[in-house]
Amino acid sequence: MIIGKEEYLEVNKVEWLSGFCLKVQFSDGDEAELDLTEFINSSDNTIFQMINNIQEFQTVNINPVGGIAWKCGVDLAPEFLKKLIRK
Repeated sequence: MIIGKEEYLEVNKVEWLSGFCLKVQFSDGDEAELDLTEFINSSDNTIFQMINNIQEFQTVNINPVGGIAWKCGVDLAPEFLKKLIRK
Protein backbone atom coordinates (compact mmCIF):
# COMPACT_ATOMS: atom_id res chain seq x y z
CA MET A 1 0.00 0.00 0.00
CA ILE A 2 1.38 3.38 -0.98
CA ILE A 3 0.68 6.24 1.39
CA GLY A 4 -0.26 9.47 -0.33
CA LYS A 5 1.13 12.81 0.79
CA GLU A 6 -2.27 13.78 2.21
CA GLU A 7 -2.22 10.74 4.50
CA TYR A 8 1.30 11.27 5.86
CA LEU A 9 1.29 13.43 8.98
CA GLU A 10 4.31 15.53 9.91
CA VAL A 11 5.11 18.36 12.26
CA ASN A 12 5.88 21.45 10.15
CA LYS A 13 6.77 23.75 13.02
CA VAL A 14 7.42 23.42 16.75
CA GLU A 15 8.00 26.27 19.15
CA TRP A 16 8.78 26.18 22.87
CA LEU A 17 6.41 28.51 24.71
CA SER A 18 7.18 28.19 28.42
CA GLY A 19 7.56 25.46 31.01
CA PHE A 20 6.68 22.19 29.31
CA CYS A 21 4.39 23.81 26.73
CA LEU A 22 4.86 23.72 22.97
CA LYS A 23 3.10 25.20 19.98
CA VAL A 24 2.93 22.60 17.21
CA GLN A 25 1.83 23.00 13.59
CA PHE A 26 1.00 19.88 11.57
CA SER A 27 1.13 19.17 7.84
CA ASP A 28 -2.68 18.79 7.77
CA GLY A 29 -3.06 22.43 8.84
CA ASP A 30 -3.91 21.79 12.48
CA GLU A 31 -2.11 23.89 15.05
CA ALA A 32 -2.23 23.47 18.81
CA GLU A 33 -0.59 24.37 22.07
CA LEU A 34 0.39 21.28 24.04
CA ASP A 35 1.18 21.21 27.73
CA LEU A 36 3.28 18.08 28.26
CA THR A 37 3.77 18.63 32.02
CA GLU A 38 1.37 15.89 33.10
CA PHE A 39 2.68 13.46 30.47
CA ILE A 40 6.31 13.96 31.49
CA ASN A 41 5.60 13.77 35.22
CA SER A 42 3.28 10.76 35.03
CA SER A 43 5.18 8.70 32.48
CA ASP A 44 6.22 5.26 33.67
CA ASN A 45 8.95 5.31 31.06
CA THR A 46 12.08 6.81 32.62
CA ILE A 47 13.36 7.99 29.24
CA PHE A 48 10.95 10.92 29.46
CA GLN A 49 12.66 12.02 32.65
CA MET A 50 15.49 13.10 30.34
CA ILE A 51 13.33 16.06 29.22
CA ASN A 52 12.05 16.82 32.71
CA ASN A 53 14.09 20.02 32.97
CA ILE A 54 13.42 23.26 31.16
CA GLN A 55 16.90 23.62 29.66
CA GLU A 56 16.65 20.26 27.88
CA PHE A 57 12.97 20.73 27.01
CA GLN A 58 13.79 23.98 25.19
CA THR A 59 16.04 22.09 22.74
CA VAL A 60 12.99 20.64 20.95
CA ASN A 61 13.13 20.52 17.16
CA ILE A 62 11.66 18.62 14.22
CA ASN A 63 13.33 15.29 13.51
CA PRO A 64 13.98 13.96 9.97
CA VAL A 65 10.87 11.73 9.98
CA GLY A 66 8.43 14.53 10.85
CA GLY A 67 8.08 14.14 14.61
CA ILE A 68 9.64 16.21 17.35
CA ALA A 69 12.85 15.41 19.18
CA TRP A 70 15.19 16.69 21.82
CA LYS A 71 18.99 16.75 21.84
CA CYS A 72 19.06 13.98 24.46
CA GLY A 73 17.40 11.56 21.99
CA VAL A 74 13.80 11.56 23.22
CA ASP A 75 11.30 11.84 20.37
CA LEU A 76 7.54 11.85 19.84
CA ALA A 77 5.67 10.92 16.66
CA PRO A 78 3.20 13.38 15.14
CA GLU A 79 0.36 10.85 15.48
CA PHE A 80 1.03 10.60 19.22
CA LEU A 81 1.00 14.40 19.52
CA LYS A 82 -2.37 14.52 17.74
CA LYS A 83 -3.78 12.04 20.25
CA LEU A 84 -2.66 14.31 23.09
CA ILE A 85 -4.58 17.20 21.50
CA ARG A 86 -7.80 15.17 21.37
CA LYS A 87 -7.73 14.33 25.08
